[in-house]
This record gives sequence, C-alpha cells and structure tokens, in this order.
Amino acid sequence: MRRKLMRIGSVSILLVYFLAYFFRLVSLPHINVFAADLTEASVRLSRMDVSAAASGTDTILVVAKPATTATEASLQVTFGSGFTVDGTPANITVTTSGIPSTYQGESLSAWPGVGSAATAVSSQIVTIASSDLTPGTLYGFYITGGITNPGTSGQKEITITTRTSAPANIDTKTVAVDIMENDTDQVSVTASVPASFNFALGSNDITLGDLSSSATVNDNVIIDIDTNAGNGWVAWTKSSNTYLNSASTSDQINTQGSIDGSPTAYGAGSEHYQLDADVTNGTGSGTPAAAAEYTGTGGSGGTLSTTYQEIATSTGPGDNDGITYTIYAAASAINEAADDYIDTLTIVGAGNF
Repeated sequence: MRRKLMRIGSVSILLVYFLAYFFRLVSLPHINVFAADLTEASVRLSRMDVSAAASGTDTILVVAKPATTATEASLQVTFGSGFTVDGTPANITVTTSGIPSTYQGESLSAWPGVGSAATAVSSQIVTIASSDLTPGTLYGFYITGGITNPGTSGQKEITITTRTSAPANIDTKTVAVDIMENDTDQVSVTASVPASFNFALGSNDITLGDLSSSATVNDNVIIDIDTNAGNGWVAWTKSSNTYLNSASTSDQINTQGSIDGSPTAYGAGSEHYQLDADVTNGTGSGTPAAAAEYTGTGGSGGTLSTTYQEIATSTGPGDNDGITYTIYAAASAINEAADDYIDTLTIVGAGNF
C-alpha cells in the first residue's frame, strides 16, 4: 500500500512540474518560431568575385516580397559562413537611393524605414530597421558597406527575415548566391578601329585655256581628305617642270619667286605660274590650315617646286576636310603662241597616326 502511494505521489509531482512548465511557456511573450515564407526573396551582389567588399559603387541589393499581414518593425539579413560582417552596426550602411524601378520586370518599391545603417549586428546576423510592409509588394534596398564576400568560391546562403517589434519572425526565406574567383563575374570587351585615310582628287585636269598678258586666269581641283589619324594629315605637291612648257616652241611660262614661307606677288602683263591652297574644315577634332607659302590672295601665289612641298596640314582626325588647289597663270607679251603648254602636278597626302 505504501509503495502504491509513493507511485501516486511521484506521478503527482511530475504532473505539477509539467503544469508549471506549461503555464510558464504560455506566460512568455509569443515568439513565432515557424515564420511563413516570403513570397519572393533575392540578393544581387554587384560583384560576385571573392573578397569583393560592398561599397557605394559595388552594392548588395536585397529584395523581398512579404506574404503575411503583420506589422513589421525590422528585418534581419543573415549572411552565410565565409562572409565578413563588420561588427559595428554604423559601418553596415544601407540606402534605398537609386534602386532599380523594376526587378525581373516587376515594380520594385523602396523598402520603408531602413534608415542609413544597421541597428544591430550579432555575428553573421545584421538587423535593419523597417516600417510596416504591404503583403504582395516587392521591396528593395542597398547595402553599401560593411559586408565582404567570402575569400573562397562556391555557393553561399543568405537568409532574409522580417520581424515584429516583439521581436517575432514574420516571413523568412533563404536564398543562394554564387561566389566566383579571379574576376570571372566580368567580361573584358576589346575592339580595334583600323586606320583609315582617304585622299581623293575631284578632277585630274586643270584647264586654264587661253592665257593672256592682260589678265590672270585660274582653274582648280578640289581635294577631299578623310582620316581617323590621331595627329591629322599632310598634303604635298610638286611640279614636273616648275613651268608650263611648249614642246612645239620650246617656250616656257615660269613660276615666280622662291619658296620662302610667303606667296609671291604677280600681276597681269607679267609671266607667272603660281599655286594657291585654300582649306575647308569638315567634321572632327582636326584643324586644317594651308602652308604659309601657298596662302595667296588675289595678286599673289606660292612658288612651285620639283620637290615635294607641304601645301596644307591638319592637327587631328577629320571627315570631309578639303583643299581647293588653284593654279593662277598669265603669259607675257613675248610668250610664243602655241596650244601645247603643259606641266604635270603631283598631289599626295598622308595621315599622321
């Protein structure tokens, strides 16, 4: 009988302990251990490279869509092993400034109440303030400092959890990110631009017609120059004779003056055979200019030579740059009559790359 009473007493004591433990549990603040899943959650690392640190330019974008109707007061972002998490909350900076307007084609709203920095840090868990969220709305914010990627490659986990002020978990979800080695999250884009130089004469004939001792006559060719040479272009010319020669009479109409950096004056009634170069500026950074020898105005022109002389240059790339290459000539009163006065002028150019 005594043994039976002892067994009953033991059971009674156990029951008392159980009831005390039960009432102690129900009297504690409610903690929702089994939080619901966030409808969506994603973490985009601006750099997936090993040891890349979050910054204002290399941000970590945290995105989540709440599922449960509750009053959010904070969220926690738990970084998996390998991530370096700064232990000072103020160093883990956050912002909603500049977040994308959409994420995977869905409207993305700024996460309300996140402030400018974390409010608490415990090991790998970062606590960030939050205002109340609307279920079904996709929210996002940037982490701009205080987090460094793991030093080894591979998949890592990050958990996002919304919380009440109790605090109690509301919604949570764990996402995976991939950490890469040796900048393999980047693609190097290379290209080349081939050198280009176009030098085209608009005509291969300068026709002066009948020369007179009372007036100067002229004709020209237009030269088009197009190049991507960084240092521009140069144009030269030379004369086969430095004079117009008549084979039938052996008479000549000679160029006047000397090559001295300034044009030579001429006038009607005096024999002359001179060159004038005028430039036009197309598009591009280059500035074309005629050589001083060939910057004649009415009544003067540059002297021709049997060796190449610079007639114009440009300082940089140009498209549709131009040279108007004009020959001025007149006969003297004693130049013999003939219709076979001729000279050959060679005009060449080159880009300075």
